[in-house]
Amino acid sequence: MVGWGAQEKRRLDAPKIPELRPRLQKGMIAMLTTVFTTLITGLLIFVFSQVFVVLFLERIRMQARAIEEIAQALVVYAREYSSPLQRDGSLNNSGLRYREAETEFRRLAALLGATAQTLRAYSAWQSMRLVLPQDDILEASKELIGLANSCPPGPDKEDRLNVINMENRIKQLLRIA
Repeated sequence: MVGWGAQEKRRLDAPKIPELRPRLQKGMIAMLTTVFTTLITGLLIFVFSQVFVVLFLERIRMQARAIEEIAQALVVYAREYSSPLQRDGSLNNSGLRYREAETEFRRLAALLGATAQTLRAYSAWQSMRLVLPQDDILEASKELIGLANSCPPGPDKEDRLNVINMENRIKQLLRIA
């Protein structure tokens, strides 16, 4: 049996082989650092892109959708806001249809006005021509309220002309053909 000292001597006299363990540890640490950095970067990009979509792109799309709905409502309810009727307050079928048109125009006016008020950095988006000018949007919203208030128009020719002018002004402000 060889004593403790002889074993130590053999180990010290053996050729020096570089140990792989520290290199492997350094490689693993570098690899894990890369993985976590990539993961955190990807997560941050995802979060910021979602914030951008919610705060800006969805609201821009909301304005475009509101304009689409207004164009549709102007066609659907054209008879209700352009036909004269004595306002007797009765709620027959045509009266219900007038109230429906009035309510729809008010809803659309509120939606349109809200898109101009809640979109952050509106002037920047306006300069990129992604949204209509804010003044035009707010004016169109007011005209829609006026259209709702005059639904149905009075029996006077002047009332009907006023309603037609409001319709044309809304189409002009919202660039509806």
